[in-house]
Amino acid sequence: MKQLPKNYLIIIIIISILLVSAFVLAAFYEPWGVMVNSNNSTDSSYALAAWWNPLSWNIWNNILNIFSKQQKPVTCTMEAKICPDGSSVGRTGVSCEFTACPDWKNYKNNEYGFTMVFPDSWKGYTIEKSTWQGWRNDGLGEIRNYSDIKLIFKNPQTTVKEQWQDIPIMVFTSDVWQLVSEGKISVSAAPIGPAKIGENSKYIFATPPRWYGFTDAIGFREAVDIVKTFKAF
Repeated sequence: MKQLPKNYLIIIIIISILLVSAFVLAAFYEPWGVMVNSNNSTDSSYALAAWWNPLSWNIWNNILNIFSKQQKPVTCTMEAKICPDGSSVGRTGVSCEFTACPDWKNYKNNEYGFTMVFPDSWKGYTIEKSTWQGWRNDGLGEIRNYSDIKLIFKNPQTTVKEQWQDIPIMVFTSDVWQLVSEGKISVSAAPIGPAKIGENSKYIFATPPRWYGFTDAIGFREAVDIVKTFKAF
């Protein structure tokens, strides 16, 4: 009988060792559990035989899991975290951590198209979305009402005992702003109109008449400085 070359014998031995190792790893990869035989009765010997049966799908599946290092998909809870700019973020990733909030200091509003820069003292500010109210008297006794969006940046330093200055931003369409600037629409009882702070292709932005300095709110100078950073895009 012709003997196999020495190199072939080494290869066969290595393959045999790998196969035995794979079977052993598969056997200990997860608990055997209890299997049910054809008579619907539990039998641990039947379970063992099934594990070591080369035709068993279970053993080959476990071998595949070992070498491919498959991981079960992670399902995060459906929670939301409200960010200082009013947006919300959810949990994501393997550890289900909240996605980082947008940069709160460099506020950017993509809905209306403007930015503002906030100092450290405003960390934790919130945004309240409301409406401004206006009216027009045509001189014939007929009054027409107007309204649109007003965003109020709430000062985080406000407490039950102390009111700190908030920042209100009024949003106008170009046609309505034209009437406001001509004095045909009033937005308050003040003898002056809102002050324009910026505009883009869709909106004109303004602060309300007498929005600071006419109440006991603290920190209005800092609020005015923040408004000076306003930029529309």
